[in-house]
Amino acid sequence: MPNVWIWFPSNEERRKAVLELLDFLPLRPTERSRKALKEAERQRKELEL
Repeated sequence: MPNVWIWFPSNEERRKAVLELLDFLPLRPTERSRKALKEAERQRKELEL
């Protein structure tokens, strides 16, 4: 499969398009433990970068 190159005018628009393509669901921990909640929060912050 050949590479696909798409140009976006800004990083925000690129991120929005990628998340829509991936149909990204919000992160929700399956467990309610402190560790699971902290991990879900860490993943959310990582995605915001």
